[in-house]
Amino acid sequence: MHSENHFANNLRNLRDQRGLTQTQLAKKLHINVKSVKNWENGSSYPNIESLFAVMHTFHISADALLGTVTNSDYVMIPNDIPAKDRRVLRAMINAIIQAYCNQ
Repeated sequence: MHSENHFANNLRNLRDQRGLTQTQLAKKLHINVKSVKNWENGSSYPNIESLFAVMHTFHISADALLGTVTNSDYVMIPNDIPAKDRRVLRAMINAIIQAYCNQ
C-alpha cells in the first residue's frame, strides 16, 4: 500500500468537516459502515459507483478526492453559488493548493 493514501485522508477530512460519523456517511452512500472504515484506514478503495457517490455527496472531483489536483479547475463548485463568489472561492482554493504543493 502506498505510504500516503490521499483518498483515505481526504475522505476522513471531508467527513469530519461535515460533522458526519462513519455510520452517517455509510447511510448517505447506501453502503456498509465497514466499507467507510476500510476506505479511511487505507485497506481498500471504493468501487466506481461508490466513488461517484462520494464525489456527489461532497461536491468534489475525483482528482481532488484522490489528491491529484494541481489547480482549482478540477474542483467542483456548485453552480448555485454566485459567479463572483465562485471566483473568490477558486482563488482561495488555488492559494491553498499552491501552499500545499510547495511544502
